[in-house]
Amino acid sequence: MWRPPTSISFVRCWEPDFHVDGENGHINQYDHFLATVRHAFAVQDIDGDKQPDTLTPAGIIWMQGESDAGDKMIAQRYQANLKRMMDLIHAALRLDYVRVVIGRISDSGKDDYQKDLADGKVLDFGDTVHRAQADFVTQDENAALVETTDAYGYSDPWHYDSPGYLDLGRQFADAVHKCQNEAK
Repeated sequence: MWRPPTSISFVRCWEPDFHVDGENGHINQYDHFLATVRHAFAVQDIDGDKQPDTLTPAGIIWMQGESDAGDKMIAQRYQANLKRMMDLIHAALRLDYVRVVIGRISDSGKDDYQKDLADGKVLDFGDTVHRAQADFVTQDENAALVETTDAYGYSDPWHYDSPGYLDLGRQFADAVHKCQNEAK
């Protein structure tokens, strides 16, 4: 499958079991996540006031799926992969209950980078990933789906423009905050 040059090296590097050949093939994004969690929980005085603090994660914010939406077989496995990843993240955080907020991927329609195959869709299997994201949220009472992304502008075929990212951040924060208020 042809992909345009981007700064993203590996399409599936978020999967815990994904490895590639080469000098850094043993490292994936999940390994970086685990290292970050380990270091964050190791800090005893978060605010520098010489008093011990407790780090309590408020939620998991997940915005991913564009690369999965480019391949039919990968898109069909998205929900199972997402469930496994969220289970692993919950385990790493040592929390059974923490809000999962997923940003619904959206398609810019800017697929003119490959003119001979242009069909108005960058994410050929985006609908499959959309269903998987929605189904995951339906099956997990602690999950929410941010669905405002279809209205955002784009800086390139895959990335939102700055106003879109700012709104997405607000939507994520509102969804986590809503869950915290419901729990009280």
